[in-house]
Amino acid sequence: MPDKLNLPTEHEENLALSAQDALNYIELCNTKGWQDIRERYFMANIAECKEYLYNDKNTDPTMIRAKVYVMKFIEGLLEEIERCTKDGLEAQVELEQVKAEREKG
Repeated sequence: MPDKLNLPTEHEENLALSAQDALNYIELCNTKGWQDIRERYFMANIAECKEYLYNDKNTDPTMIRAKVYVMKFIEGLLEEIERCTKDGLEAQVELEQVKAEREKG
């Protein structure tokens, strides 16, 4: 019968999953395809939205709301990827600390 002390806890499993997600995001963000999508689609759309919003001639409230929505959606998506990566890397450090503490006693 396996010793229960050697099995990872639910907290450790969650930390490991979060750390793996961070590594996946890092791998994704380092690909040429992602960089192209980010620059050619996301950043281009944000720039287009800002250009539209900063132009005083554009007064259609529906289009203004739509441009703000698109811009916030894209910025939120990019921020979420960065946040998940940061949180996952912190989880990896915490997981290593938890494992070290468990091995000590």
